[in-house]
Amino acid sequence: MGNILKWFKKNDYVLIFSLLALLVYIVLFVSRSLDDNRLTSWHWAFTDTNAARVSFILMPGLISAYIFSRVKLIERYPAVCLFVASYLIAALFWREPEVIMDASRYFTQAKHLEIYGIGYFFREWGRDIMAWTDMQLVPFLYGLIFKFFGEARLYIQIFTTFLFSMTVVLTYMIGKILWGEDTGLYGGMLLLGIPYLFVQVPLMLVDVPTMFFLTLAIFTFIMALKRGGLWILFSSLAVFLAFYSKYSAWMMLSVLGVVFVVYLLPQSRQLSAVSCQPQKPRTYVYRGYVTFLIAAVLIGIVFLWKHEVFLEQIRLLMAYQNQGLKRWGE
Repeated sequence: MGNILKWFKKNDYVLIFSLLALLVYIVLFVSRSLDDNRLTSWHWAFTDTNAARVSFILMPGLISAYIFSRVKLIERYPAVCLFVASYLIAALFWREPEVIMDASRYFTQAKHLEIYGIGYFFREWGRDIMAWTDMQLVPFLYGLIFKFFGEARLYIQIFTTFLFSMTVVLTYMIGKILWGEDTGLYGGMLLLGIPYLFVQVPLMLVDVPTMFFLTLAIFTFIMALKRGGLWILFSSLAVFLAFYSKYSAWMMLSVLGVVFVVYLLPQSRQLSAVSCQPQKPRTYVYRGYVTFLIAAVLIGIVFLWKHEVFLEQIRLLMAYQNQGLKRWGE
């Protein structure tokens, strides 16, 4: 009895998190009617499922989580473990059907590249190839997969799952650089705790690739500021790719400006000295300026080439989708 009490005192956090995990499930079940999402409602999760049965499944899940928490493998190889775990978990959702209509547009655009080639794809983008408000990068990548590997959904899912797992790893690396190993690991693991992400990974959409390219842009920009050299070129290319992945990424890329300003602060330069040589403010200014300049040139070349298509898409976003979003409600 004394040993049991001693174990409980030593592992009180285990009890706290276990109780919280069960409590969250109960709260979600009781409050499920509050979710009025018309596409993927939490309320539907229990339409044909016994809630009590699910609660019993949670118990071995919590026990397994405790056992895995005692294994030191993830602490020794955090990036590898995060990648493998996220990939295996996401692969469980590959049987999910394509339920979002947008996938039909991306499939059609990718099919044009498969049949007519890369040159035709870029030349006719926004003309014979209906673009709606889509950017061309992700359909281009899907088209390459169709052309060189075959027209199979499995290949698309392997690709999008890879990008998702790499996003988890990049999140870990960003957290490690900014706040330390533990924070980076927790940040990567927290991404695995967002159920909505897993139902997006198997779909032929642009959201998961956009998330990857945005995270890649943030990571490479931090490395460009800290180390310069080829990282400046990598960062510029990553910003370019994120820019042409989705229109909403334009606003999200503004976080790079925040990163740039933060690195100019004295306390940030002291923190950066932990992992590499401290730099003078003008060094950060130079590296940031060159990175943005190269990215702007790359972005500008493509924008000028297809400016008529982009301007028409922006007008459509402002006149149609913007008004629709104002009336959106859940």
